[in-house]
Amino acid sequence: ILFDKVLKGFSKRLAEMFAEDGDLPVDERSLLEAQLQDRPSIYRVIKMNQKIESKKYLVEDLLSEEGKVFNIKDRSTLESFSKGTIFIGRVFPAIDEISVYLLMGSVTEIPEALWKKLFLSIEEWKKESGQTGTDFFRAHHAQIQNFIYEMTKK
Repeated sequence: ILFDKVLKGFSKRLAEMFAEDGDLPVDERSLLEAQLQDRPSIYRVIKMNQKIESKKYLVEDLLSEEGKVFNIKDRSTLESFSKGTIFIGRVFPAIDEISVYLLMGSVTEIPEALWKKLFLSIEEWKKESGQTGTDFFRAHHAQIQNFIYEMTKK
């Protein structure tokens, strides 16, 4: 994902370097700063809001050690997800609502049977790398996607 790209010889992501540019309009800077707080990970829907008009649901970060929970506001996934749905996604804080997160970019749903297999590999990769959460995801995103591809191409 380009958002996570770090150029050779640099320590910051491209998005972070772009945010340091002083020429951005205020509204674009606010959005970019919120997006820089993104948390790409694998999530499980743990509660759907019974009132569809609120357009919110709760997800648990399956890669974080503490099982962090996010209140997501997104109409399209609210209509297609159900409790227990597992997906790869990227959340970032909403600018105008406290404790509410939005989805950024594409979302990939993972069937439960595939998650059980992927989870075993993730646990091995975590032990090898010593990373968890967002750091783990950023470092192993390609491995995760390749695992999914290899398991589903049959």
